[in-house]
Amino acid sequence: IVSLLLSLSSTRTLVIKTIGFFCDVDACVTLPSTLERFSAKTSSSPDPNRNVTPKSRMSPTTTILDDTCIHIHGLLSADDQCALLDYINERDCTNYGAPPPMVPSPKTLMFGLGRPMLPLTSSDPSPATEMVDRTQQYVLRGGHDGSVPIHCSNLLSSAVGEAEVSMAVIRYEAPDGKFPLHCDHCNDGSLVYLMTLGCAAHFFVKTPSMERGKAFDLESGDMLVFDASTAANVLHAVKGIKEGSCPSHLAERSEVMRAHRYGVQCRVRGIQKS
Repeated sequence: IVSLLLSLSSTRTLVIKTIGFFCDVDACVTLPSTLERFSAKTSSSPDPNRNVTPKSRMSPTTTILDDTCIHIHGLLSADDQCALLDYINERDCTNYGAPPPMVPSPKTLMFGLGRPMLPLTSSDPSPATEMVDRTQQYVLRGGHDGSVPIHCSNLLSSAVGEAEVSMAVIRYEAPDGKFPLHCDHCNDGSLVYLMTLGCAAHFFVKTPSMERGKAFDLESGDMLVFDASTAANVLHAVKGIKEGSCPSHLAERSEVMRAHRYGVQCRVRGIQKS
């Protein structure tokens, strides 16, 4: 999605290399969650204008859409989502004062110096990298309600350890925010981790094994993981944004989120050791 938007604006895609952030899966689960530390910091020093009632983490549910695509519903809790939104907003340098386009379209957020990719480093763990780490732990350690297709399992395993990570955020306005059906064509062995914040997206996925494709809602806190290669040919689209669907914990935190969906995308590629 991001690469298609950026190709229109001739903006150079930036890939950030993180070294040493990811660790062995068994070791990861014994360490405090980075995002939980961010959330704890947020909840321990509440802003009077950001009254969010703490919510316990709901058990995620997993739908295996295809050998190359997994949908995890409710992966991140309310506190997790608030921490990620704060992280994005604190670094957002997008020019919102520019005249609106004649034909409204999704907007790619900018993160300093006109860069559409948020810099990530191993020395500064973030909710973005924690989002990816939590997905790997959950899926690879069997915390889901079904077997993981071997293809996705192999790709997820390849991203444990040293990896290249890039993150981007696209803002869709309800109800007409849309993105056409497309394949990412990223042939570098990368996986896409796509999460929704705010209003739910009417999403559509079609792979070569599907006769008609699958339409479903990507709700706030959901994660979609898929193979971004041409061979996998995971076609996907945003058909619209569901009005009034932003959860209260984000709507109370940000007026913008009441009528928007943030598509938070991390592209992750494991680095093969020689």
